[in-house]
Amino acid sequence: YEIEFQWDGLVIELAENGGAFAPIDPIGGYPDTFAQTQAPPCLGTPGGTGDWINGCDYPPTQGCITGPAAGGLSGWEEYVFDLSARAGSTVQFKVKMSTDCGTDGGVVVDDVSVSDALLSTECATGSCLPAPTFTGILSARDVDTFALTGIEVSWGDVDDWGGGGPGTFVVYRDGEEIATLADSARTYLDLDAAANQKHTYQVIARSGSGCELPSASTARLRSEDCGALDTAGLDAARVNVARSPDGDTIILRAEPLPGALTYRFPWSQDPATVSGSSDVLTSGTPEARHDVALDGLNYFYQVEDAPSENCP
Repeated sequence: YEIEFQWDGLVIELAENGGAFAPIDPIGGYPDTFAQTQAPPCLGTPGGTGDWINGCDYPPTQGCITGPAAGGLSGWEEYVFDLSARAGSTVQFKVKMSTDCGTDGGVVVDDVSVSDALLSTECATGSCLPAPTFTGILSARDVDTFALTGIEVSWGDVDDWGGGGPGTFVVYRDGEEIATLADSARTYLDLDAAANQKHTYQVIARSGSGCELPSASTARLRSEDCGALDTAGLDAARVNVARSPDGDTIILRAEPLPGALTYRFPWSQDPATVSGSSDVLTSGTPEARHDVALDGLNYFYQVEDAPSENCP
């Protein structure tokens, strides 16, 4: 395993005679706990009551397999669980990997053996399988390209919710979960995306009845919420003009505009037409150069923000 030490962990749970699943301890106890977990929860964390920052809602005192403390991949380790106190009962057990908002790393479980037990002659498919069949996201669009009105994400119906039945939709922005919605939802308006920047969206369907199996939908779409930048910054911006040593080039330097990714320098020989001029110099920095070849003419300039190539 390679797990974030004391933030993430592996826990074995057992259910007896069809009852609720609960953690059980290995002989000698778990090597550590979820000591670093804390409140409030990650946005949209599935499962549990949402009191703690880990997906299965384990408290900081819950024992777990976690680490290694120094980071990196562990070697193979063996854990033994004594079930003799449950003799005569039918038991089920599960291996639960619980992480916080970050989900790097993982666990491999191998060589599971059970002794002194009457086992079924074949493996039975759990009631949670199969996972939902879902195409995924259909669109991600800027509601209004001239105002900061958010990005609307939409998706279609689930083809088959699978063994767990109807559950929830989970929306991701740039790989981070941002919303969990009811099975009736088909759209989500993201008002928190950073403006004038490209973002990648994904939607998965997660089955219900406590199963929470995710669909395998991998579709992703990119969009951005275009809107005006800091107008106070625009009003304060000025273009400083200088000539290159050879006199053939006019050097334009502007004050940085908050949030601008691209700078536009409209120019004209008439001060009345410089605003909105089709003659424009574009630069990724607040500096541009205008080649004029000592033509002896007068030029007038203005600086504008151009947040991205997809925004007006």
